[in-house]
Amino acid sequence: MQQLRADPAASADEHVQIVLVQTEVERVRFIVRSYVPTRLDKVRPLPPPPRAPRLTARRQIERFAQHILARPDMQRRLSAIELRHAQA
Repeated sequence: MQQLRADPAASADEHVQIVLVQTEVERVRFIVRSYVPTRLDKVRPLPPPPRAPRLTARRQIERFAQHILARPDMQRRLSAIELRHAQA
């Protein structure tokens, strides 16, 4: 490329073509440099998502007490102790 650019016998059109080819080569290099890390990131396995702590039965009753007390069918699913805890 450098030899073609330095050639004094080359016309102005040839110089423009050389510049266009060099620009295209640089564009392709940029795309490849951007593409490879992106593809590698997609191939690497992702770490597992963090697990939410599991709620104990007592915490679930506390969290959903209002919902449980509003529906008789839900109240029938609880033991007497659990129902008293939800009402407290």
